[in-house]
Amino acid sequence: MAEIAAQSEDIASESGRDSYAIRIISVLTIFFLPGAYVAALFATNMWTFKDGQEVWIFWAVVGPLTLIVVIIIWIIWQRAKFKANRRGRTKKDSITEA
Repeated sequence: MAEIAAQSEDIASESGRDSYAIRIISVLTIFFLPGAYVAALFATNMWTFKDGQEVWIFWAVVGPLTLIVVIIIWIIWQRAKFKANRRGRTKKDSITEA
């Protein structure tokens, strides 16, 4: 029985590390995906730019777009955390009341 408990603890610990790694990858994706999308969009022949013009237009589009995406993801993350905390409190309260 103790061996199963130790294995379960190891699995939980590894799961926590995996979760942390996935969170880091997600955050990096949030920062780099808007720029990659705009770069791919600008690589098409939909627009023509003069020499050097595309660089400042790229950053003028990517900067605000990245900021908007980060703010939206942060709001979603905070809401999810709030709901999880509220659910946790509700379960605790119902357990203590019984």
